[in-house]
Amino acid sequence: MSDTFFVAGEPRIEARFEPADGEAIGAVVVCHPHPLYGGDMDNYVVVALSGRLRSSGLSVLRFNFRGTGSSGGSHDGKAEVEDVQRALEWVRDNGGVGDRMGLAGYSFGAMVAAGAASGARAFVAVSPPAPGPLPDVATLLIVGGEDQYAPPEAWQPSVDAARDARLVRIAGTDHFWGRGLREMADEAAEFFIEELRGG
Repeated sequence: MSDTFFVAGEPRIEARFEPADGEAIGAVVVCHPHPLYGGDMDNYVVVALSGRLRSSGLSVLRFNFRGTGSSGGSHDGKAEVEDVQRALEWVRDNGGVGDRMGLAGYSFGAMVAAGAASGARAFVAVSPPAPGPLPDVATLLIVGGEDQYAPPEAWQPSVDAARDARLVRIAGTDHFWGRGLREMADEAAEFFIEELRGG
């Protein structure tokens, strides 16, 4: 596992860049769930997704939102979009993949990342906590069939209204992914490879 470092700027953002296995197809910034409920870049859903992306040829940047772990500042709920933007900028400058960048988030991380998705070619939202507009980039929404907060049917109108969005329902799992992690990560990896390869 790579060492942590701090993305330039204020507040300081603790991050970890993990190169792809083999030559990188692209790179993905992965955003963690709500910090006030224990979410950080080592959350088990984030780690499982990141590992699958790396094994598929995608480098990964994980980071802690402001006020989480060793990141500076304090939780805001909205300013975290700036943290995502800075993470994407770091990957653009240092990731070695040009603009072949994706963005992913789980729960709160998906909601925040949606606000910065214009800085990426493709966006994967895993179990965002409440239905709403989807960004104007290629988007994959992955939701557990038994999600307690925003089940797949609640998201369908947003998907239908989006320019380029798909919805994948993973049967037999809820918002917390006690099962179905591998299937979720497989779907995300296939989507990013399709969207980021070449170009």
